[in-house]
Amino acid sequence: MSTAKAAIFDEINSMPDSLDESEIIDSLYHRFRLKQSRESIEEYGTLSTDEVRDYFREKRAKRQAAL
Repeated sequence: MSTAKAAIFDEINSMPDSLDESEIIDSLYHRFRLKQSRESIEEYGTLSTDEVRDYFREKRAKRQAAL
């Protein structure tokens, strides 16, 4: 069995039996997105609040200048 398949089965097996199909799919999606986000943070780091504010301030200024 592939590693990806095994990881999915492990995640499903750790979930309560009371979940329906939709809840299982939602949970899998959120768990793997969280895993990807954590890996991205480890690889690329994070931005400070001020860096995010500056980014969107510059983006807004460019958009307004284009109007």
